[in-house]
Amino acid sequence: MKILFKLAVLFIAIASMQSCKKEPPMFEISASSTHIVVGESITFTYTGDNDAQIEWLIQGSTTPTGNTSTITTTYNTFGTYNVSAIVTKNGLSVTKTLSIQVESGTWYYQFPGGQNNNNSTIGDFCCTGQTITISNYAGKPLGYAYFFNWTGDAYNLPDGTSIAPNFEIGISGADNLEGTGTRTISKVFFPYYDNIIGATKTVKIGKLEYKVKILEIAYPAGMYNGTHFLMGSLKVEVSVRWVP
Repeated sequence: MKILFKLAVLFIAIASMQSCKKEPPMFEISASSTHIVVGESITFTYTGDNDAQIEWLIQGSTTPTGNTSTITTTYNTFGTYNVSAIVTKNGLSVTKTLSIQVESGTWYYQFPGGQNNNNSTIGDFCCTGQTITISNYAGKPLGYAYFFNWTGDAYNLPDGTSIAPNFEIGISGADNLEGTGTRTISKVFFPYYDNIIGATKTVKIGKLEYKVKILEIAYPAGMYNGTHFLMGSLKVEVSVRWVP
């Protein structure tokens, strides 16, 4: 009988100790996005016990933090930032962290048209001319710009000089900053009457906005600007920005 009594007391003591044992808080944190461009906002969300204490640590932001399950911040400088939630319950704290990539959102390039790239494959295309790759923060391609085609009444003068009235710049653009999925294909077209130095065209494809500006162009003797130009004389500036 005494043995049974002692066992019962021991069982009660163990059960009491187990009931008093402190468990660390169990929770998750998530972000509305982990890859954005400068000026965009992200909302961070805590999912877990309602009676836990939450402290947010948001690197690269001046957003006030407090004991709240959601918090929204805006990033104004590109880079990689950590966002942490320190959650405390029963005197025990657990920290979880997310990494956020913020792109500058703007890329600038220059390239001379008409240069052979040996018909190398570039994403969804295969063409001649110099190619520009627009990449994200991690180096994955978001789109391409490349010299695509002389169009219209292109022909050779008696001295062998090749001339053309129009040209196209092929472009493509992704729909997400990770550079995954199918890119959409389009072009920036310059008709003969716009083939003058300083002429600018802007086209949005996917979420990339291309701005192409003519920097240099040469015209054959006896022809007016904006009619026909020498093939290979074209030089353009391409600026690209992400438009959410």
